[in-house]
Amino acid sequence: MSEQPIRVTVFDPATGETAHADVQPGSYALICHEPCHRVGIDASADGTHVITIAGVRRPMAGLIAAADLERTT
Repeated sequence: MSEQPIRVTVFDPATGETAHADVQPGSYALICHEPCHRVGIDASADGTHVITIAGVRRPMAGLIAAADLERTT
């Protein structure tokens, strides 16, 4: 497992905007598409998180495991 951050790039074809973020080892990225949005996060002392997302219309339709992403490097 790599100890290097992963660069996440999001492109909005409607506006042409691109955003980047580095996800550090031991962290995660959550990308919501309107109307979905994060409304809460509960962090436990044991390192688990429960993230509450509202506005979901198609549950799990966009779930992609990191291992399934196409590598470009």
